[in-house]
Amino acid sequence: MSEYIKRPAHVALEVPDLEASVAWATTVMGLRETERVDGVSYLTHSDCHHSLQYIASDRSALHHVVLQAHDHSALDGLQVRLREAEIKIISTEPEEGVRRDGEHRRRAHRRGCAAAEVRPSDAHV
Repeated sequence: MSEYIKRPAHVALEVPDLEASVAWATTVMGLRETERVDGVSYLTHSDCHHSLQYIASDRSALHHVVLQAHDHSALDGLQVRLREAEIKIISTEPEEGVRRDGEHRRRAHRRGCAAAEVRPSDAHV
């Protein structure tokens, strides 16, 4: 068990064919699309908003990974390690989302949790 990470929250992948990727995830993997906004599809395997994001792109690539920490103290320790490893921390704030009516909202990865969004270096992908 990691002293910092409770679980992965979600993974975001850049995909060149968003429609085909969503079709594969929903028909083959059994995921459910919960939202699609500005070329980003949010898919889930459970009751959370999303555990996978597909981002329309001109290439296939890992965009980012969100890791849920055990608590805010663990998140602080994780941030220190990530910085020491020169891993870019994109955010430790709740994720910006868009409601269906177009108004912005703040959406936590998991309500009330501590999470870090990181973009691994090419050497780790």
